[in-house]
Amino acid sequence: TLERLGVDPRIHGVLLLTPLPGALDEGHIVDHIVPAKDVEGMNPFNVGLLADGRPRFVPSTAEAVVELLKFHGVPLRGTRAAVIGRSTVIGRPAAYLLLKEDATVTIAHRQTKDVRAITKDATVVVVGVGRPGFLRGDMISPGATVVDAGINVTPKGIVGDVDAESVSPIAAALSPVPGGLGAVTTELLLRNVLIATERQQRD
Repeated sequence: TLERLGVDPRIHGVLLLTPLPGALDEGHIVDHIVPAKDVEGMNPFNVGLLADGRPRFVPSTAEAVVELLKFHGVPLRGTRAAVIGRSTVIGRPAAYLLLKEDATVTIAHRQTKDVRAITKDATVVVVGVGRPGFLRGDMISPGATVVDAGINVTPKGIVGDVDAESVSPIAAALSPVPGGLGAVTTELLLRNVLIATERQQRD
């Protein structure tokens, strides 16, 4: 059980893989992950720290989005950023991290009336909705930077949430799928495990 893992000194990190099978309640389960071992930042304690601008552990895919933008020198301070999707592992945490970088962030989701109006107005667009080819070229402004955080298995192979064929000629930059966020996400997750281990051994 998660309680047993939480007190086991041999275990330094706990990672919950979603979606969960059957009728398991994800919210109830993440409540029982010890915050110090919550390397994907899913426990409400870590979510609260992120929302307060003091992140400890953050979902690695969301963190990879911002790290990729910063690595490539994409200006974020004062930039209009659109985050499409409000999942707890990509959309919401990515929005909080962009806010921490002083971007002006708008979140769109399945109930948003006019997603195109939001993405057209953004300089940075982050997409994580789990729908192949959701973001099309006519939904962005010329010169926008687009981060595709989607991963979808289709008969044609693995594709993202961005229609790369129509977006690439218009965007200043587009992260590919596969080969974009994946490696960065893995590295950040491993870093979180290392940080958790060092903190627990120190304490």
